[in-house]
Amino acid sequence: MQLQSQNKLKLVTNNVNSANPVELQSQKSEEEEVLIEMLHAYTNRLMSRRLKPRYIDSIISVIQSFVSYTNLYPWEWSSEDFEDWSTYLYQVRKNGESTQRHKQNRIYKFQNFLIESKHFCDLCNSKFGKKPIQICSDENLIPHKVEDENEEKRTAFTREQLACLWNFFDNEILQAYKNKSKKLKTLQRDKVLYLIIYYYGLRVNEVSKADTTDFICNPRKPEWGNFGGIIVKHGKSTAGSPPKRRTVWTISENAVKYIKWYLENVRPLFGFDEINSLFLSERGTMLTPNSITRNFKEYLKSAGLPYEHFSPHCLRHSYISHLSEKDDVSPRFIQDQVGHVFLATTQLYTHLSDAFVNRQLDKVINHQIDRYIKR
Repeated sequence: MQLQSQNKLKLVTNNVNSANPVELQSQKSEEEEVLIEMLHAYTNRLMSRRLKPRYIDSIISVIQSFVSYTNLYPWEWSSEDFEDWSTYLYQVRKNGESTQRHKQNRIYKFQNFLIESKHFCDLCNSKFGKKPIQICSDENLIPHKVEDENEEKRTAFTREQLACLWNFFDNEILQAYKNKSKKLKTLQRDKVLYLIIYYYGLRVNEVSKADTTDFICNPRKPEWGNFGGIIVKHGKSTAGSPPKRRTVWTISENAVKYIKWYLENVRPLFGFDEINSLFLSERGTMLTPNSITRNFKEYLKSAGLPYEHFSPHCLRHSYISHLSEKDDVSPRFIQDQVGHVFLATTQLYTHLSDAFVNRQLDKVINHQIDRYIKR
């Protein structure tokens, strides 16, 4: 990452992957020396938390962009500078609400780091007669919202829509078989791929990086053999932390049948036995999340289903929603299965059908009537 400012700031700095994390474009001024030291110290703070280098790079890049925009040093920043920059992100750069909030938060945390550092406060005061101040407040920060801030609102498929999708795959597979089409193995692969997302509530990235060796036994279901569950090795990470691992237990016998059939009859057709990836492309490379999403939208379109605001992630919503409608499944179990830190997140994924809501309403009303009559 590099920053070449327009006027007095000539800093070229801080790629945590490079052998020399701080370089200079030209002779350093006293101000530049201090700024470099600040970025060095903040990088070390972030690295001490074992954040990913790429994530640290993105944080430092935001700080650099603010330096470049204001053409000022951190101890010279004001609330007005921050508000001008925020307006620029919104009106000129067209940043989304979530993106802009993340950038604002990075400046906020960087300033907190400087303010809490006695070394930098004393250094700036002695050299420049100024100290860093907190320029971010509730008045100029975008508040964090629990709701989904993405414009494309994700929802769950109805059971009827899913039945339509699986029937579409079956018909396409049958036609490809009759016509001896080269698309046969691809269709078979993709049906199982999207079924696994639905049967296990996986994220697209998780299924993309799944291996054939990730399946495990469940002692409570020995009849399912090695398909009692799947180890997710690349779960969603937070704040640059390493990917989270979790075990997702199989809850459908159909999932066992499909996976076993796929591993025995379809996966070998793609060759590359030395590669453990569960789902391969024709070239023997791992299917990417982008290709999985792109193909899914094409299948939805061909099946005559809504596709513009739907993605494979909606299958994960469907898994959560359909499990939530079962009386004998606890919310905590669903939360653990899908790898949510907070139960509230799982609840946001839950889209209950009208039929289920009506049944629950009738149950509550009848229960209240029974209590009244017994009085």
